[in-house]
Amino acid sequence: MPDFKVIEHEINGLLDFMEMQFTARERAEVQRFLHFGEYGLALETFIGIVTEEEKQITEAVWLKCNELAQQMEILPGICAEMKKFIR
Repeated sequence: MPDFKVIEHEINGLLDFMEMQFTARERAEVQRFLHFGEYGLALETFIGIVTEEEKQITEAVWLKCNELAQQMEILPGICAEMKKFIR
């Protein structure tokens, strides 16, 4: 079973890293799910914002999203579309 406090910390770390690219509203949307313990939805929302808004990411962000998705057993390949936004 994943350690959800660690996962919450990692997702907050992704938000901190992407601070300049995420709007306050986008960040709040992800954090709302974290607040209610919906870690899978928080990660899915983060990924959705990156892909829908075509935000530039680093390979490290992409790898971390993949790692978190695997830990939480979220659909395989959920991060695949993000790969095209690696700068």
